[in-house]
Amino acid sequence: MIAADLLQSFVNVAWHNGVLKHPISESFGGDFPIIQYAHDTLLILPIDVRILLNLKGLLRSFSDSSGLHVNYHKSFMVPINVNNLKLQHLANTIGCLTERMPFTYVGLPLSIHKPTMQDFTSLL
Repeated sequence: MIAADLLQSFVNVAWHNGVLKHPISESFGGDFPIIQYAHDTLLILPIDVRILLNLKGLLRSFSDSSGLHVNYHKSFMVPINVNNLKLQHLANTIGCLTERMPFTYVGLPLSIHKPTMQDFTSLL
């Protein structure tokens, strides 16, 4: 829990200093949206190589401060409305894999569409 709070603090400071851009609106109140469960973390960012490199530097600083390391070979990027060439460039920049919607996060299906009952049959 302490590491999650530390990461949230790092990301909030970066956002307020203009290093990261909010995926919805810069006038959004509250914390920058980070979804964390156990050892999984989900960050939603706009498509921008500069922001992605800033995020990688921020994660490196977090790693140096906490001793927790990001395994980019197990990490993946999921695009929404991004062409394949741009997606590959971004994934190669940070050194991660790519996935497509829908995908599962901690066993739950995530999609840009409302899930159907069939999407949840694996959980039953």
